[in-house]
Amino acid sequence: MGLHKRSMPDLTIEPEDMPQQHGHPMLYKVIEHSVYERGSVLEGLPKRTYVDSFLSIEAATAAHPTAEV
Repeated sequence: MGLHKRSMPDLTIEPEDMPQQHGHPMLYKVIEHSVYERGSVLEGLPKRTYVDSFLSIEAATAAHPTAEV
């Protein structure tokens, strides 16, 4: 069992889930997409891992140029 091919890119840049509140700036997070490894109870299922956050899309794409926005 397992997913051998994914339609998602390896990295994506997404806005933070929480809306801007109390003067906090909008943040953009970089997420790595993979599959849970063998031996995990979630083996073969899609896995999303937080990598980093940035204050702008430009900064995020500069740090991770292969990520899909």
